[in-house]
This record gives sequence, C-alpha cells and structure tokens, in this order.
Amino acid sequence: MGDYVTVSTKVRRDVVERARRPGINVSELLRRVLEEEVEKRGSSCSGGGSRRTGTSWSRWT
Repeated sequence: MGDYVTVSTKVRRDVVERARRPGINVSELLRRVLEEEVEKRGSSCSGGGSRRTGTSWSRWT
C-alpha cells in the first residue's frame, strides 16, 4: 500500500447534498477522477508544478 496525503477542496454545499442523495461517495469519486486524470495525462504530470496550486496543469477541463 502506498503513502497517502490529504487533499482538500471547497465544493458548494448544494452540489455535495445533491451528490449524496443518490448515494454518491464524494471522496471516492474525487479520488478516482483525480487518479484517472493523472493516468490520462501520463508523464506530463511530473515536475514543474506551480507553487499556488501544486500542479503544472493550467486548467481543468
């Protein structure tokens, strides 16, 4: 098992409430989507990060 870090983000309350109603596990969803995005972008994710965001990605699409 690898090392883990805690990453936090702010999401509007109504969005989280609407996600939880049908049983969406918000933490698991965000973790999975982040992992998939990192895999999709491949080695372009390593190094050269921004101090403010901790990433070199200029924008999430």
